[in-house]
Amino acid sequence: MAGSNVFTWPDYLLFASAIIISLSIGIYQMLKRRKESDLTASELLVADRKMNIFPVSLSMTASLVSGIFILGVPQDVIIYGGVYYLTGLSYFLNYAFCAHCVVPVFYRLRLCSGFQYLELRFHKYIRRIASLTFVLQTIFYMSVVIYAPAITISQTTGIPTSVAIALAGIICTLYTAIGGLRAVIWTDVFQIIVMIASLIVTVVIGIQNAGGTSEVSRLISEGDRWPYFDFDPDPRLLYSFWSCVVGSTFSGMASFSFQQMIIQRFVSLPTKKAAIASVYIAMPVSLLILTLLCVTGLIIYANYADCDPIHTIMTYNKILPHFITQALGKYSGLPGLFVSCIFCGALSTISSGINSLAAVTYYDFVDPLYLKVRKEAIGGKTSGKITIAIALIFGSIAVLFSYVIHHLSPNILHTTLIILNTISGPITGMFVLGLFVPWANTKGTLVGFSAAVIMTLWLGIGNSVTNNKLRVHHLPNNSTNVTECTPIPPVDRSLFKNRSGWDGFYSISYLWYAFIAVVIVLILGNVVSLITGGTTSKKKKYTIWKYKKIPIPPRSA
Repeated sequence: MAGSNVFTWPDYLLFASAIIISLSIGIYQMLKRRKESDLTASELLVADRKMNIFPVSLSMTASLVSGIFILGVPQDVIIYGGVYYLTGLSYFLNYAFCAHCVVPVFYRLRLCSGFQYLELRFHKYIRRIASLTFVLQTIFYMSVVIYAPAITISQTTGIPTSVAIALAGIICTLYTAIGGLRAVIWTDVFQIIVMIASLIVTVVIGIQNAGGTSEVSRLISEGDRWPYFDFDPDPRLLYSFWSCVVGSTFSGMASFSFQQMIIQRFVSLPTKKAAIASVYIAMPVSLLILTLLCVTGLIIYANYADCDPIHTIMTYNKILPHFITQALGKYSGLPGLFVSCIFCGALSTISSGINSLAAVTYYDFVDPLYLKVRKEAIGGKTSGKITIAIALIFGSIAVLFSYVIHHLSPNILHTTLIILNTISGPITGMFVLGLFVPWANTKGTLVGFSAAVIMTLWLGIGNSVTNNKLRVHHLPNNSTNVTECTPIPPVDRSLFKNRSGWDGFYSISYLWYAFIAVVIVLILGNVVSLITGGTTSKKKKYTIWKYKKIPIPPRSA
């Protein structure tokens, strides 16, 4: 349903400019390499391994900062407080792990699809299983990512949600398909700049609107929303020091270190040194985005400390766009800037998802099948056409799926992360097992993966079905009478302790799902591999301990 139109002509101008510039970058990249011989699969999917370090680093961050993240983090901070900011500590561990454990091995192998590693280390069937799982997971994720900005665009511009979904999906599908990875990366650079600028402006205006820095600080303190260190190891705690640091480190392995979007970016660089540096450069940019989003959540809380708008907006999914219309609406151009921020966040992730789906589908399914049937490799011109067709198909599928996403749980951040961690956690476990356990074999990996999928899906589905979330005090409501407003009670974190049995089991924080999956894969993978005789010395060379013995493939590979 369309919302109230608070846009003025400067807002429409800014929003339209973001759309036009994003699409123009894709067209420019296509025209720049308009010779058909240049539009090969290698060019479209890994930019012929000739990208520059800084745009790649910014693109890494932009790919992960989706519209869901921009809408979800402030929402979580408003409800649960700023403790989510502690997940930033896991960035130091995860980015270092990626730079020194993942990049050296994957870059040396010159992989285009990260799942090619699983075939080299284990078996082609392990690769196919992981690839297919990734495809299904990413289609769902992109559908959610398309829907997230659509509700914001609808509420602030009056455009129907269905139209906004089509707009986001069609635009990014077009520039991704025709421009390839180069277009995605350079568009990400533009979009990350828009996101940072928009968040900074929102923070400044939000502080002024709430009465200044001192007043904001007072309201946040009274509401007990500042970040806190809770060292209780209880896994039922939604956010604790351990879940935010340890749990998020393993979630980060799934969403960053072994994420196909990230792998494509660092293998697009000309040297391993540049690939490692790109990961470290991406880290402070990611921390900056996280900081701005958490601060935005705290400021929105301070603005609504005396009146919870939940009875007006019906779901906290819409609290950020509601704030845009209420606080920024009086400043011509600012609503358009922030809607552009959310839209750019969505476009960057959707385009990266489409490009990664094209890479995985082409290299893990189409190319091997073509070689098996035709007994020859796909030619350069044909490979480019196939890649473009795959991108267009997946973009269309994501748009169709996004029309039913609004039936999911009201908390889009939790819902999305639960789904991602239940699927990506077991895949991450296979990569970790392959890299660090020399005797791990195909049977052990398959058993560990299957058990991890069953366990994490059990947890995720149980959590969603029982809708077992932390009960928090809503902000005081004065929707009918100002005298109904009451002081803001702090979040009662002891409520976690009252859960037991299956109710307590399903209450395990979603931040632990990836950790649980990796541990299951490692334990069962080790045991079954040892029982079934381990693996061959040929397979062991693909571990972190012996990868330097692998001959370096030619640059054309």
